Amino acid sequence: MADDIPQMMRVARVYFTGGSDQVRVENAPTPNVEADHVLVRVEFAGINPIDWKIREGERPVPLPITLGHDLVGHVAAVGPQAGDAFTIGDRVYAMIGEGAFAQYAAVPAAALARSPAGLSPAEAAAIPMGALTAWKALFDIADLKSGERVLIHGAGGAVGGEAAQLAKHAGAWVAATASGDDLTRVREYGLDMVIDYASEDFNQLLNGDKGVDLVLDVLGGETRDRSWESIRNGGRMVSTLGATEPPAEAAARGIKGLPGWGATPDGARLAEVTRLYDEGVLSIPEPRRFPLAETARAMDAAEHGHAGKVVIEMGA
Repeated sequence: MADDIPQMMRVARVYFTGGSDQVRVENAPTPNVEADHVLVRVEFAGINPIDWKIREGERPVPLPITLGHDLVGHVAAVGPQAGDAFTIGDRVYAMIGEGAFAQYAAVPAAALARSPAGLSPAEAAAIPMGALTAWKALFDIADLKSGERVLIHGAGGAVGGEAAQLAKHAGAWVAATASGDDLTRVREYGLDMVIDYASEDFNQLLNGDKGVDLVLDVLGGETRDRSWESIRNGGRMVSTLGATEPPAEAAARGIKGLPGWGATPDGARLAEVTRLYDEGVLSIPEPRRFPLAETARAMDAAEHGHAGKVVIEMGA
């Protein structure tokens, strides 16, 4: 059985790299569901930095491409080898390789999880890549242990916010930086120290409080360069922006920069994230919404507007 699936759908695509004027919202054939895939009728798609990096050519990919990596929606059809984990009508979410800015997406069943019951679909669309990135950084790459001390930069953002909450839940002592309107929300996470990086020196605060075992960097630049000072002898840094190389002084203290990596679709791990949201361990702010027809403006808001998390509503 399947939903009433139209032959054509609306999508947001780019044919040439450049600014937001290169985003075209147009008709495209609805994908078929085959083998181990599930066809999802997309309600909302989340915007991530990789989306505008692809559009601008910073992340070269074959063009044209339908943008988007995070989605939430209802199962419309199930492929013959997709198993029985999902049935028609289930609300699911996922991180996928491409194609989330579309009214329908064919998604590998292994990438899907049921979305958190207590969240709106717009909120759920803001989660997958941020949560999977934070989880991989903290536990797969950095091997964070209970009792360790961690500094997380950019805790007002998607990755930093998820990471701060996950690290605290894992039993770490957590300091986090944020600024402006984000500070109030980050303080609600129950962390051990929240630092206003617009007016406070995190090195001075942390060095006076014994330093940290791990820094999670999502900002790069001067913030990353200065963060080596906050790490204890033998500690480490992990960055979402690629491999890190400690300066000579930090290396002499046994501090390590961890290798580069990238988050990948993972339905089983996303199911664990769902459980933590359903148990009230994790929370996420309501994102800003734009209709599919305004995808270009939505991407500008996400990249330049300090709008918090931005999601696109697909519409009927």
